[in-house]
Parts: sequence; C-alpha cells; structure tokens
Amino acid sequence: MEAETATPPESTNNQLPPILSPSLPQHQDDTEQLPHQGPSYHAFNYFLEEMHGMLNDADLEKIVENQKNMHENLEQTAVTLTSLNDLSTQKYDELLRKYDLHAKCLKEMKNDLEYIFKKIRLIKTKVASQHPDAFAKMQKKIGIKQDGDDDED
Repeated sequence: MEAETATPPESTNNQLPPILSPSLPQHQDDTEQLPHQGPSYHAFNYFLEEMHGMLNDADLEKIVENQKNMHENLEQTAVTLTSLNDLSTQKYDELLRKYDLHAKCLKEMKNDLEYIFKKIRLIKTKVASQHPDAFAKMQKKIGIKQDGDDDED
C-alpha cells in the first residue's frame, strides 16, 4: 500500500459558506482557531459589515458624538449624585444627633412634669384633709374640678 500524503478534509462545523463571509479567511483546521473565532464570530463580522454599508460616516460620527456627550453627562450626574449623597449623609447624621438630644430633653421634661403634678396632687390632698371647709370654698371660688375629674394622663 502506498502512503497517502493527502490533507484532511476541511472542517465545515465552524465555517460559514464563502458567500456569507467573503472577506473573512476560512480556517483549515479547528486547532488553529482562536477561542473568539467561531461561527458566531463570523456571523457577527458579517452583520457589522452589512450594517456599516447601511450607514454613512457622517451619521456614525453623529451617533458616536451623541454617545460621548451622553456619557459625559452621565458621569457628571453620577459625580453630582455622589456628592449629594455624601452631603445628605452628613446632614442626616447631624440631625439625628440633634433629634436624639431633643428626644432625651423631652423625656426628662415629661418626667419632671409628672413629678411636679404628683407633688401638687399630694399637697392638694394634704390641704383638703387638714382644712376641708376652706379648701371647698376656694374650689368653688376659682372653679377647680375635683381630683377625680382631672383630665390629666
């Protein structure tokens, strides 16, 4: 038998017909292909070539310029929003500290007022028990309600 020196047939798995990708080289061997060069890579290049033929260069330049302008605007907006976020965080922390101080002050004032009203009730009870006639006259004169009628609490 004679030793044949024929080359293996071309692999058609990763190749497009020449009519679909006229400017792309056809690979003879799958081992020579780079990972990014498969059938989808050839189809993508074909798609780009077709799209490039549909648009003129002036339109493409306008699109690219608009994209650059939008990108710059978005970057400026992101910087502005970041600085606004930082400022609002600082103000929030400052106001939270003030709020906590005011809330603590109000709680202390409430406790103080409760203590004062408790002492006033004790004094009224003591005066009413020691001088009931004088206390009843004064209540009628200034229109003070009885202890059970209070609208406190």
